[in-house]
Amino acid sequence: PQEWYFENDEWEWTTATLTRDGGDFYLNVTCEKQVSDEELQTENGMVLGADLNVTGPFIATSTGEFIGSADQLNHWRNEYEKTRGGLQECGTQSAHNTLQSVSGSFTEDSRQWLYERANELVEHAVERGVDGIVFEDLDGIRERMSDDKKFQQWAFGKIVEFVTYKAKEHGIFVDDVP
Repeated sequence: PQEWYFENDEWEWTTATLTRDGGDFYLNVTCEKQVSDEELQTENGMVLGADLNVTGPFIATSTGEFIGSADQLNHWRNEYEKTRGGLQECGTQSAHNTLQSVSGSFTEDSRQWLYERANELVEHAVERGVDGIVFEDLDGIRERMSDDKKFQQWAFGKIVEFVTYKAKEHGIFVDDVP
């Protein structure tokens, strides 16, 4: 498909960067095209793309905004797992009672954190005047990723649920794309 851009006179080549990664070379070419106002109108209006991440920024938007830190959420999970493991290893009734009391705290804290990030994303969308927020289609993602715990406990379904709920209040649709 890249061939089409090179052979089409509507696209102007602007820059090229050659990158070496180990023994592999990558050529990144940037092209531009002048578009009319009519071409800028999309079927669904203006949309904001949202990429969900397991490390680094939790949400990266198509406007270059970064929302939350997936690393922070992973750190909290790891600390909770260490605490839980230590309490289970202890095996006393007191440890069992403590484990019972803290078991819901991580779930509630992470749920609150996700809800706040959803609010930030929707606020960003409202500020930009977009008609919709579009996420990548993550159906079946768990089967395609590593078995590493941080990947398998990724909360992408919950964040999309929260964003959908909040966006509806502002008349913003939420969808996904491949």
